Amino acid sequence: MQLITALFHPEKYDELAKKKWWKVILYILFWIFLVTTVVNLTNLVMNGIEKEEISQNIPEFQIQDGVLQIEGGVYEFADEESSIYIMADTSIADFSEEEIKGAATQEIYITKNKITVYLLGEKYNTMDISLLGMDGMTKETFVESIYISVWIVSLLMIVLEGFAFFLQTMMHILMTVFIADIVAKFMGKRIAFGNLFKCGIYASTLGILCQLFQLWHIFRGVDYEPTVFYYLSYVLTIVYMVRVVIKWKRE
Repeated sequence: MQLITALFHPEKYDELAKKKWWKVILYILFWIFLVTTVVNLTNLVMNGIEKEEISQNIPEFQIQDGVLQIEGGVYEFADEESSIYIMADTSIADFSEEEIKGAATQEIYITKNKITVYLLGEKYNTMDISLLGMDGMTKETFVESIYISVWIVSLLMIVLEGFAFFLQTMMHILMTVFIADIVAKFMGKRIAFGNLFKCGIYASTLGILCQLFQLWHIFRGVDYEPTVFYYLSYVLTIVYMVRVVIKWKRE
């Protein structure tokens, strides 16, 4: 098994170096995406947004025949940073110029049949509610759709973080391989760069799995400096590579 050999038998890395490139790349991709998915999904499940958080800032409403009806008729919301302001009054068809505040970065004014968006005090867009295809929508269905959208975006971000972690890991491996190549030449041993790079990928396994220790932080709230795992991953890969070079030198 490649994992067992990579973790406990660096003396057998010469056998791993004979594997085809696509198998080696699939190996590193699997572990990188496994780690990033486990860490981020755990964080998302434990600390992610919940339906109640979305629901508490949304009033009861219903859209029927292109007309919006809000419980109480009027709804107002403003965040503490003055970045967004929402004003809804479903008893009127439009807001007057005097009612446009222009105090927040983004302002949304909602009447019974349209939504008007202002950016930095200037009108940006106006949308007719009847054209949004939201007939029959209520607070419950709206909160559900927002919640699903948040999860979809979060999962996409996990995939993107996986690719970013992959690129970061490959750069670490490349730097480590250069160091191992210098050590090998200093010892009078010539090793093909491609073989060294494959060994570097397997040598990075323990460092990648160390990222799972972030779960300790997630579960227990342990305070640590995140860069610890960054450097630990790098150092462990170097240690394994030096062991490989020494073993090949002895042979």
